[in-house]
Amino acid sequence: SILTQTLIIHIIRTARIPFIQSLASPPLIAATVIICAIAIALPYTPIGATLGFVPLPGAYWPIVISFLASYAVLTTLVKTWFIRRWGY
Repeated sequence: SILTQTLIIHIIRTARIPFIQSLASPPLIAATVIICAIAIALPYTPIGATLGFVPLPGAYWPIVISFLASYAVLTTLVKTWFIRRWGY
């Protein structure tokens, strides 16, 4: 999804832990927030309906958040292993 694609940019851009030890530049953070907001809001708009998008049920969002958090942890762990194994 677009949410995981924008998240991975923040994870692979630094050898540190993203959002905790290292923040991206303000333009990158702004672009991420704007892109994610558009992606989340699009199914609720007339354009989204025209494209055939359907709004997701509210129970879906906690699942999405848990997937994103798990994805962030897993990719950070793999990135850390890769850097220790092969260098940065």
